[in-house]
Amino acid sequence: MQEMYKRVTETLKQRAQAIRADAIIEYSVDINEISGKGSQMFMITAVGTPVHLKEVARVPVEKQDDLLDGELIQQKVRADIILENYKSLGSINKETAEFIATSGPREFEPLVFKAMNEDYGLEQTPKEKLEVLFRYFDYLPYEEAIAILYQKAI
Repeated sequence: MQEMYKRVTETLKQRAQAIRADAIIEYSVDINEISGKGSQMFMITAVGTPVHLKEVARVPVEKQDDLLDGELIQQKVRADIILENYKSLGSINKETAEFIATSGPREFEPLVFKAMNEDYGLEQTPKEKLEVLFRYFDYLPYEEAIAILYQKAI
């Protein structure tokens, strides 16, 4: 799914660049699953309006209402893939641990606690990855992190 998302995003970017657009506005990606008769397919629809800007400026964009931007969708897709494939701390690389720590989805909370409590037997604990994963709480709002940790401590 993540690969399909990347492909459709890249195609839209290339089409916008072909007409020398500076940006794409109203960008959205819709992912649907179609299944039946023992088969499963995914349909991805990407929509955006390429525009020419008079002045190009970098302005931080905040999430408004319940609208999801492309980056947030991409993070959610990657989070789902990581959660589906997680077997042990040894099954993730440092880049994935960094993503888990810094992206902030609440879906990772059980995974972080599972990694904390894994039995490594005689092997030495992969400290580097654990240290990265523990930073997960640094990227959550302070009150939220305290509530999660307090709840698990009880």
